[in-house]
Amino acid sequence: MKPDIKALLNEAKRPHQKFIPARAGWDGPEEKSAVATVNPTYEQLRHEPSPAELREILLSAATPDWRICLMIGAIIATSRAMRQKEPPRSRAPEVIIFPDRPSESPSEDACAA
Repeated sequence: MKPDIKALLNEAKRPHQKFIPARAGWDGPEEKSAVATVNPTYEQLRHEPSPAELREILLSAATPDWRICLMIGAIIATSRAMRQKEPPRSRAPEVIIFPDRPSESPSEDACAA
């Protein structure tokens, strides 16, 4: 395949197209907004809490939930009520007596060994 000289000359006479690179986000946003959005979580973590805030956090963590205390009390009361309804157990253990084995004479043990 041979290059066409006339087509190459016509292509050279045409003006070159300028391709402008995209600029979106390179120098910041295209429209400058007057109000910056604030991230509340980041702002909360950025500042150290005051001693009063630390005491309040510690007190809220150390105070138990009233529902849990009520549940534990109900479990204790129910277990005590169930224990009182059961017939009392005898405290003395039951002793099982085995019959005596016939004694063997020591002389037979000495001969067997």
